[in-house]
Amino acid sequence: MDPIYVLVEYNGWWKRVDNGLWEWCGSGLTGGFVVDRGIKFLELVEMIYQKTSINQNDYAIEITHKPVGYKHVKTAPILISNDSEFKDLMFWYKSEDSITIHAMLKENREGKWEIGMDPIYVLLEYNGRWKQLDSGFWEWRGSDLAKAFVVDRSIKFRKLVEIIYHKASINRSVYAVEITHKPVGDKHAKTAPTLISDDLDFTDLMFWYKNEDSITLHVMLKGD
Repeated sequence: MDPIYVLVEYNGWWKRVDNGLWEWCGSGLTGGFVVDRGIKFLELVEMIYQKTSINQNDYAIEITHKPVGYKHVKTAPILISNDSEFKDLMFWYKSEDSITIHAMLKENREGKWEIGMDPIYVLLEYNGRWKQLDSGFWEWRGSDLAKAFVVDRSIKFRKLVEIIYHKASINRSVYAVEITHKPVGDKHAKTAPTLISDDLDFTDLMFWYKNEDSITLHVMLKGD
């Protein structure tokens, strides 16, 4: 056996920053295992699913690589998608004992993620409400229910709503959703929460968050 240690960083994405470099933005989730350098690509994929406990029915994975220590590099990440590409990668690492690869999760129902997309991490707080205090400030009061997912910043608002229903397991025949926003950390803010109700509202929001990797949205449930 000709072993190599594979470290997998997953549930993140590549972002192209202003200076043209590429940066891996992720949740810090990792899994590691030892494989033979001659392993078939599909066998590697199966092992990634197993080691990271990713649900294969819900997610496809897109595997990319950049050399360890090069978080910021100007060339685009290398996509690894078949035996030939993985064999080439192993050739370049023939004198190394380990390699780091990155796995982007792609919801099977949403289609394929592309390297070079412009993603943003959405934290969703739901089943709560905003309350205006006597001081005039606004406070989010919820049940601490939260979900997280990644979308492209150009996503249409109706598509975002569909993902919210799916992620939060909200029964749309029973509840409508009202989506609002306040900057992270501003639980108490005197200005009223911003209502997001159409493509224009969401586009404006993404403009203000163009240099941010994440955003928090609040969802109030309204009985139909």
